[in-house]
Amino acid sequence: DAIPDHFVGVILANEVCDAMPVHCLQFDNGIAQERYIECINGELQWIIDELSQTELTAHTETIISLIGDASYRTEVNLAAESWLASIAENIQQGAVFIIDYGYTKTDYYHPQRSDGTLMCYYQHQGHDNPLILQGLQDITAHVDFTALAQVAFDSGLQVAGFQSQADFLLAGGITEFSDPNADALTQLQQATEIKQLTLPSEMGENFKVLSLTKGLDQLLNKAQLGDRRHSL
Repeated sequence: DAIPDHFVGVILANEVCDAMPVHCLQFDNGIAQERYIECINGELQWIIDELSQTELTAHTETIISLIGDASYRTEVNLAAESWLASIAENIQQGAVFIIDYGYTKTDYYHPQRSDGTLMCYYQHQGHDNPLILQGLQDITAHVDFTALAQVAFDSGLQVAGFQSQADFLLAGGITEFSDPNADALTQLQQATEIKQLTLPSEMGENFKVLSLTKGLDQLLNKAQLGDRRHSL
């Protein structure tokens, strides 16, 4: 749902963008096309055709500049960009925190990531076929944080920080939420949960946090630890 007009407050979007529908693109010899799903003889199959929206053109030009003439499949999330532009239009003052797994543009469209990031999950098992288990599996794609940062900037938001989830949580004092007076088992559980959220081998590095502000006089100090805005 859209936020109210003249909204003042904080928006926390934790694993929101990765769940939005994406455009699946295919590149061959510097030509961009879109992958569609069609029911043929009772079975869902991939087909290739022209791009469905002119808004994809700028993205395809950027991708081709990175991959050249290589055969390549990837995704573009126009829905997330539209969602963020709507927030920027309606927010009067406040902050937006986008927390998700994803990459900057150069990593997202790296030549070695030639099969894209689209993944499906069913009963905690991952695979890359969205044409099966309809309605039963989760379908997700990584977030292009460079694209979101550009939309935010163009829409009047200030890009206040870009960090790993670990740096964001540690700067916010996550360790202070542990209860030193709790029993040994509870302390162990709390320590395990903090490690899962912050260790590079767990969620700490795979998840990123894009911090955006509007109408605030100063940058968010907490968004400066391990700041990676230069990589966007």
